[in-house]
Amino acid sequence: MRSHLPPSLAAALGASALLASGGAYGQSPPACTSLPNPVYLTLGATQEPLLKNIGQKLRNAADPAVRMTVVYLRQGSCSNIDGIYAQPTKPVTQNMVYVPSAEEDPAWTPDKASPTCTVPVEGVRPDIANSNAFVSACVDEATQPPNVMQFRAAVQAYGFIVPKGSSQQAITAEEAYFAFGFGARGGAQPWVDEGSLFILPNDRSTLITTMASVQVPRERARGVRQTPSEVINSVALAPNPEATLGVAGIELYDQQRDKLKVLAFRSFKQRFAYYPDAKTTRFDKENVRSGLYSIWSPTLYITKVDPTTKAITSDDPARAQRARYLIDILQGKSVTPAPGFEPIDLVLRAGLVPNCAMRVSREFEAGPLSPFKAEETCHCYYESKYPDTYAATCTPCTADAQCGGGKCSRGLCEAP
Repeated sequence: MRSHLPPSLAAALGASALLASGGAYGQSPPACTSLPNPVYLTLGATQEPLLKNIGQKLRNAADPAVRMTVVYLRQGSCSNIDGIYAQPTKPVTQNMVYVPSAEEDPAWTPDKASPTCTVPVEGVRPDIANSNAFVSACVDEATQPPNVMQFRAAVQAYGFIVPKGSSQQAITAEEAYFAFGFGARGGAQPWVDEGSLFILPNDRSTLITTMASVQVPRERARGVRQTPSEVINSVALAPNPEATLGVAGIELYDQQRDKLKVLAFRSFKQRFAYYPDAKTTRFDKENVRSGLYSIWSPTLYITKVDPTTKAITSDDPARAQRARYLIDILQGKSVTPAPGFEPIDLVLRAGLVPNCAMRVSREFEAGPLSPFKAEETCHCYYESKYPDTYAATCTPCTADAQCGGGKCSRGLCEAP
């Protein structure tokens, strides 16, 4: 399904918004409502790198019809769901952050902190709420209002991490159950010191998904609760590497492989333990894609919609159109006008697996897997990014007719 921006909206998106009172950006935080073509999100921390990269591309797009400013607030997944489920949507009343343009800050890059913008006293209502765990892990899905819809995007993998100096290579679901469920009383050697177990707050997707995978109620999980970056640092710098165990998003682990190891995981009823990648030296997430590595959830982007037409709604119709366009990009769909970049490349850079490259799916946290094929697949394009892993079995193409009943997508034949 293609996303189209109407000509009237394209013209509106090309117009420059007024700057906040006080002059140039950087002198004082601008008003969020003054930023050019904003779209407001409440965002889980694991998705911030991806949204900063995509936001930078959109903010600096050559086509004025594509330009928008991604404005967001970092919160836990369950908090984001609660806010968008509220009737009406719960406003954000604390200051947000945004992705600046090259003109505003030529030195800004997505690895830097996003600048702050101020919200009005009454707040702003987010157009999109991000959850990196299934909604059912936070609330009863039967309570979902009829004017709310979920859109699945890239898959986020999680894992159990240890310091580089640890001799441990793998963990079973049973060991993790006793370590995080009972601490010292669990006897899961060497992870019996609760002060050396590092986890996240209850509403964070990292804790939700990892604990669901080992059947530990997240509110009862043993360990020191910290932010994602604090967990990474605590594990990496632990004075007792052998006793140390933490949980983290795999994309964060990938950035710290010189200091950390991710443990191969053997789920309940599995015979073997698997890493997220085919080998520890790769970044291909092959075992996530196939379902052999089971600690993962899809990222969800949740919005208000018209209950009848399912069209995205917002306080501002132009923002609703921008929200639809952004969600389609995050889902790896074809969009019009073209964004001028390949969104899947940014998904890969963020350490996620695009939904279009998954071969399996599930319907709730740690639920059973079923075969899956996306509406628009990207297996060949995904695998072309890992030439050291995959044989060149995908045929280059310029048209569907060259693909034997398949579809030519991104210059490669995707299977029918």
